[in-house]
Amino acid sequence: YAPWQSWVPNLIMPLVCLLVAFGLAAPNPLSFGGRAAGFDPDRPGIAGVARHPLLLAIALWAASHAVPNGNLAHVLLFGAFAGFAVLGMRIIDRRKRRLMGHGAWAALAARSSGWPLSAWITGRWRRIRRRSASPRCRPRSATSPRSSWVCASQVGTTQGVNRRANETRPVLP
Repeated sequence: YAPWQSWVPNLIMPLVCLLVAFGLAAPNPLSFGGRAAGFDPDRPGIAGVARHPLLLAIALWAASHAVPNGNLAHVLLFGAFAGFAVLGMRIIDRRKRRLMGHGAWAALAARSSGWPLSAWITGRWRRIRRRSASPRCRPRSATSPRSSWVCASQVGTTQGVNRRANETRPVLP
C-alpha cells in the first residue's frame, strides 16, 4: 500500500458526482430511464460527453475504490461493479437501437459518445454558434448590473434578449 493510493478516490469522486448530477438532470433518451422530452440531438449536453453518464460514474467509482483497496475481495467487488457498468452500456445501446429502430437511434446518437469524450475528440460534438445580438439591440442600461439587451423591435414589449444565451426572457423594469 502506497500513500498515493488513498488519493485516487479523492481525486475521481468530484468527477463522479458531476456525472451523476448531470446524468440525472439532463434529458437523455439514449440511456436507461432517460426522458426524451427536451433532448436536442444537435446539442446533446452530457450525452456528448458520455452516452451513459450514470454507468460511467459507477465504473469510475468502482475503479477508483479498487486502487486503495487492493486485496482480492475488494478487487472482485469493485471489478464486478465496473464490469456491470461497462457491459451495461453496450447492452443498453443494443436494446435502445432495437426498440427505436436503427435509423432513429443513429440520428439521436450521432453527436453522443459511446465511450467518454469520443464525440468531442472525433469532432462529432461541436458547439453550434448562436446568432449574435442584432445591431439594432442595445444594452438595457449602462449602469445595469444585469446582462440584458433591448432590441428596437421589442421596445414597449415585455420581451428582451439575454446577451449570453441570446434567448428571449422577460424584461424587468
